[in-house]
Parts: sequence; C-alpha cells; structure tokens
Amino acid sequence: MGYSIHVRRETPISPEEWSAAVAHTPGVRMAADQARELRNPRTGEVIRLAGGGFDAEVSLEGEWRKALFYDRGKVTFRATPRFGSDDELRLAARSLASALQATIVGDEGEAYP
Repeated sequence: MGYSIHVRRETPISPEEWSAAVAHTPGVRMAADQARELRNPRTGEVIRLAGGGFDAEVSLEGEWRKALFYDRGKVTFRATPRFGSDDELRLAARSLASALQATIVGDEGEAYP
C-alpha cells in the first residue's frame, strides 16, 4: 500500500464542512464521478466501488483529477511527484486545511505546513 497524506483535525470534518470548504477553494471541486477504482496488484483486476459522494477533484496542470478522498471525517490524498511547497495539490490541501482549521499530516504523523 502506498504512502498517504491526510487533512485532519481532532474533531471529525463533517461532510457539510468539507463540501463548503471545497466550494470556496479555487481549483477544487466535488468529483462528478464518485466511484473509486482499485487494482489488484497480483491479478491486475480492476474493482469499481461506489463512492461516498464527497471525493473532490483538483485542477492539476490544467486537468481535473480526482485527488482528495473524504472518508469518516478526514481527507486523504497521495502526493504528486512534484509535492513541493508550490505544488498545486499541496496548495489546494493547504487552503482546505486552513478553511477547516485542520492540519496536513503524513501516515507517520509528520506535518506538512
């Protein structure tokens, strides 16, 4: 399993708070297709699961990509290859975290300011 980065806080982020933050963040929108696709690493089989309705897309290099996944009060994403301080995904996550009074942390608890 890959390394994930999270937007989280001590109290869970409600779906309503998340939707409002997405609506007010430039370069971010709710995903039109809420399904998630997973690939079995052994067989290559693709499994498509219905989403919960709160995943978001980010405009990355001029293309909308589903990148932010809401689940049970926190948001998870994978860093892009350019995940530096000026990366579009990191800037979007920083803006959303600020709006939600949350922090950005990695799987091992390290902070991403």
